[in-house]
Amino acid sequence: MVVEEKWNSVLTELAGEIPGPLFRTLIKPVQITRTDDLLELHVEDERKLKHITSNYLGSIERAWKKQVSAGRIRLLLAVKSPEPAADSDASLESLGEKANFRRERVAPFVPHPRNAEAIKSLLDLRLPARLIFLRGDVSSGKSHLLKQLQNKAQLAGWKTEYTTLESFITEFALACKTKATADFRTNLKNQKLLLIDDLQFIKSGAKQTQEELRHLVEHCISRGNTIVFASDRDHSALPLREDLASRFAGAYSLELLAPDEATRLAIAEVQTMELGIPFDSMVQRIANRITDVRRLKSALSALANGQSVDIGLGPVRPEEVVEKTARVLGIPAAHIMGPGREKRVAYARHLAMYICHCHLDLSLIQIANAFGRKHHTAVLYAIDRAREQLELDLFYSEHLQSIISALRLR
Repeated sequence: MVVEEKWNSVLTELAGEIPGPLFRTLIKPVQITRTDDLLELHVEDERKLKHITSNYLGSIERAWKKQVSAGRIRLLLAVKSPEPAADSDASLESLGEKANFRRERVAPFVPHPRNAEAIKSLLDLRLPARLIFLRGDVSSGKSHLLKQLQNKAQLAGWKTEYTTLESFITEFALACKTKATADFRTNLKNQKLLLIDDLQFIKSGAKQTQEELRHLVEHCISRGNTIVFASDRDHSALPLREDLASRFAGAYSLELLAPDEATRLAIAEVQTMELGIPFDSMVQRIANRITDVRRLKSALSALANGQSVDIGLGPVRPEEVVEKTARVLGIPAAHIMGPGREKRVAYARHLAMYICHCHLDLSLIQIANAFGRKHHTAVLYAIDRAREQLELDLFYSEHLQSIISALRLR
């Protein structure tokens, strides 16, 4: 544990010296072992090993010497686990323990009930298309699903790779710099299943990156491989070049819905099994109150470590409800607060007033004052209309859940 703590201190120092994308792609994934006075750094890729040796080894040595007065550092190419002989968690586990790099264990993905059938098909490797696009809001589980899919594919013996867009850009830039673009492309094109996360960070001016992605998509489709992208925005809202956008227009798209209360409880049950803690009333209260899945998992981890978990929520103001409603529905907040009667504006206003009344427990008069209305009857009408829409319109319910999740309300 002492060695890990010292290495974490080194990482903290290096994070302030090395540009963020390079630090996250090159330095942070490094694994360490310690024997006597020798610190061994295991790097997963030969190209990365050479780049670290050429550019950052001196910085690593200086930071390490601040932690220990003497000692040597050696960089090694990591030995990866061989593919498992059988499709079982047991064989995967035993192989992992014998290797420097252990395949990541990923807790089962718990989908929203409306996504369950489509996600089961994905995880059964019954992939519906060669190009797949996953869209979901923050904490909808996109990255978790991609990693679960990667694990399933690896267990089936598929060549597969997961990367974020940031890592893709960084590694492509390194390949260009070291004249290794052919190896970079060959590695990705040989993957039967390629998973690229965080596509929302793509820039309209990144012509070379977009061109590289277009070639990659076309190659995967022509060779019968599958490429999956994930983003928190729909591909139609991304600043894609026309030739790349046209490819996504024909992709199989799946929208991951924000987890409802029942789904969060199921996620909490899985998480408590992984952490070895009881699924008790405290866990249930946490799952009920914390709608953000990342915060939920962090809270449960804290609970498992004996730390106190604050599930109290500060007061939410009507202005915050209007702001989140405007963001979710793509309408200026001023329009919601104004007198406009256009259908989409009224739709948003009714929903915001309903949340203020039913989730903030504000009175009709308080809501009328907050929205600049002279009479509370306008608020009553809005709430009644919202209740009707919730019974008739499934999208209305989804919008309500998205806004509540954004506000972190119960």
